[in-house]
Amino acid sequence: MIKICVSSTNARAGSWPGAAGLVAGLLLSCALLAAPVELEPLQVGGRDIEQEGPQATDTLPKERIERIWPTHPAELFGRLPGVEVTRGSGQEHLTAVRSPLLTGAGACGGLLILEAGVPIRPPGFCNANNLFEVNLAQAEAVSVLRGPGGIGHASGGLHGVIDIVPRLDLSGGHNRLSMEAGSDDYYRLTGRLAGAAGPGQLGADFTAVDSGSFRVDEKYDHQLATVQYAAGDWRGLLSAARLDQDTAGYVLGRNAYADPMLRRGNDNPEAWRKADALRVIARRQWLNEQGGERRLSLFARRSAMDFRQHFLPGKPLEHNGQTSAGLQLDLETAGGWQWGADAELFRGDLEQFQDRPADDAAPPVAAIRPVGRHYDYVVDGQRAGGYVAHRLEWSEGWSLRAGVHADWIRYDYKNRMAPGNLADDGSACDMGGCLYNRPASRSDDFFELAPEFTVSHRGAFGQTWLRLARGFRAPQATELYRLQRGQDVADLNPEILDSAEIGVSGKQ
Repeated sequence: MIKICVSSTNARAGSWPGAAGLVAGLLLSCALLAAPVELEPLQVGGRDIEQEGPQATDTLPKERIERIWPTHPAELFGRLPGVEVTRGSGQEHLTAVRSPLLTGAGACGGLLILEAGVPIRPPGFCNANNLFEVNLAQAEAVSVLRGPGGIGHASGGLHGVIDIVPRLDLSGGHNRLSMEAGSDDYYRLTGRLAGAAGPGQLGADFTAVDSGSFRVDEKYDHQLATVQYAAGDWRGLLSAARLDQDTAGYVLGRNAYADPMLRRGNDNPEAWRKADALRVIARRQWLNEQGGERRLSLFARRSAMDFRQHFLPGKPLEHNGQTSAGLQLDLETAGGWQWGADAELFRGDLEQFQDRPADDAAPPVAAIRPVGRHYDYVVDGQRAGGYVAHRLEWSEGWSLRAGVHADWIRYDYKNRMAPGNLADDGSACDMGGCLYNRPASRSDDFFELAPEFTVSHRGAFGQTWLRLARGFRAPQATELYRLQRGQDVADLNPEILDSAEIGVSGKQ
């Protein structure tokens, strides 16, 4: 790997080191940012899992992330205990936190992925490859809570919560542009800008990757950007991601990995995916007259993906998309009370279309997978929830925290095709009907309570705690409405996990 880095320290005008620094300064600072000025330190935070109390949480800070400088999520999360991220083709992956590596429609529903304390997707519409939508390599920190999310976290924090914290310091002083080149046509361009802009501070982080592969017909283009602006009590965050990938399928056969021809081949040269995501967060954080903290977060999100399901007979195409907006309100009093509220509206859609006969399967299998649309539906949803908790300090070093989180989710599902397991044109398949079954339009509601109780003691050598917590996840839309024959109605309840945890953290 070859890496070229140009950086500038612009604490005051005229401090550029020679002509190269002058050019870098013009490219990286002058066009966007005014000369830096001394500003008051700005403390920011979302619904941070580190603030919830003693629990099984581990964090990779910025310094470690920059040393790892990951090209794939697996390189980063392999440093955290109780976490497993397997590496697939390109940027594909599967994630486990205190759980098996689950696959299928509900596989990703048991993990809650946050950016600055806000879930990156609405409930019911996760993606098993969700981590390619967040800028991991340029994050301020990456934290993982192992076990149920508990108080303050919405549906999805069943097995764990992952929080990606964007860069905090926007005061400028160090702008950077770097370029890397590696084997198999790998190129990565990254940049970091920060400084004063008008009455506040502006910062931007971006990375663009163009990667080939040692395998045939496997490559990807991946772009990520994070732009922030902070002024007074307000801080804004804009995150964007785009992935254009030619995917390679599994290598099949006994000891196939040891065959140099097989492991460099690709039995699925037709496989691909194109995905993009855009998120906006506006947050105000301030103190009330009694010294309690208040935080209001407004957010909007949009994501979409098209890909060929090369792992299915007939290799159908899928399009899915999600649009959502909502708010989080958090308050903490000087007396130890904490409470918060959540609300959001969302819409998701999915279409599956098979554009060719399933000639890659046996005739009985191909006969129940006709050419044409298999699914075409839209789901309008609402979510409302909140939590209340109280922290009590008594005796020396002892503390107690108890509370409950409530969550209500509603899906209004509209099927845009004829219901049942019929072909696109309304005809019936032989052998008991077509495989793909579409339920009739309907609505589904889910309501759950997640209590939590933690008692802890902090002494000279560290901290011990007992945590009792519940996590839950509502069914995913694909579990409810993307059925196969024999499943006329998916009568599913939220999945619940209860946890009892005893922990010890020491000091050296």
